Amino acid sequence: MNNNIDRITKGLAQACKECIDVARNDASARKEIMRGGGSSGGIMTRLMMPRPIGKIRISEDALKCCLEHDVLAFDYFILTPAQLRKKHGSFFASNEKNIEKCHSIGHYLTGDHNIPNTAVLEKMFELDDSADVFDYREILNNQSLDLITLEENEVINSHGLKNSGSKEARDNCCSPKMTFVDLWLTPEDVIEKFFAASGLNRDECLDPCASDGRWLNGKGLSMDIIPMRKHVIKQNFLTFEKSNLPSSIKTVVGNLPFSLMDDFVRKALELIEDCYFLVNGDTVMSHFPDISNIYIFLQG
Repeated sequence: MNNNIDRITKGLAQACKECIDVARNDASARKEIMRGGGSSGGIMTRLMMPRPIGKIRISEDALKCCLEHDVLAFDYFILTPAQLRKKHGSFFASNEKNIEKCHSIGHYLTGDHNIPNTAVLEKMFELDDSADVFDYREILNNQSLDLITLEENEVINSHGLKNSGSKEARDNCCSPKMTFVDLWLTPEDVIEKFFAASGLNRDECLDPCASDGRWLNGKGLSMDIIPMRKHVIKQNFLTFEKSNLPSSIKTVVGNLPFSLMDDFVRKALELIEDCYFLVNGDTVMSHFPDISNIYIFLQG
C-alpha cells in the first residue's frame, strides 16, 4: 500500500471511529451511518465510496476476458472513468443493466468490493469502546477492490449478497481471484533508453515479472503470475525450472516486485549469471554483497 493511500485510510479510520463512537448507542444515528447507496447513501458510505483502496484483485474469468479482448486489466485501477471509456469504450462500464445488452455494446467486466461498505461498517460497530484507530484501519485494509465479470456479479446478486456478505461468501460466487502485488509499470521511454545503453538483444532476454510485456515487446521470453498480454506466459518465476529455459535466452531483465526482490534476484542468478534489474542500487548492494559487478544506468 503506498503512502498516500495509507494516509487516506488512516484519516478515514479516524472519521469512522468518531462517528461510530457517537452512534454506538443512538439507533437513529446508526441507521444513518449504515444506510447504503454509495454516493447518495449515508454519511459514511459517501465517505468510503470514492476512496482509493490499496489491495486490488482480479478473478481468473475476468483476466481471461481481458486477454481475449486485448484489454489491459490494470487500466481499470489506474485510469479515470473518462480515460477508460476513451481507451476501452464500454468494456468496464455502461448504463445497461441486462447482461445480454451489456455484451452487445462491449461491456464485460465490473468492479466489486470483496467486503461491501455496509459490512465493513457492521464490523466496526462490533468493536468496543476501547478500540483505537488502528483497529478501524485494520478492518478497512481487509477490503479489496476486485475486477470481476458481469456473470460473476450476477451470481453475487442472486445469492442476496449485493450489499452484504463475508469475503468468503462473495469469493465463492466467483472464479479464483488473484492479488496484484507491487504493480509498478516502467515508463516505456526508460525501457527504450535502457536497451539502447545496454546493447542487449530483446530476443535473448527473459522478463520474469512482465505484466503487459512492455520490456520485451513480444520478443524473448516474458512471464508473470498475472499476464496482461497473450504473449506473456502465465508462470511463477520462482518455481520456473532451469531445464525449461530456452537455449537462446542469455539475460534476465525487468522491474522486480520490491517485496519479493531477494527471492527474484537469487532465482535469476540461479538461472543465468547475467541479470539487469530496475532496482535501487544501494538496496542490491546491501542484500547481495557477493555480486561481483553492478552496473548503474542513469536516465539523462
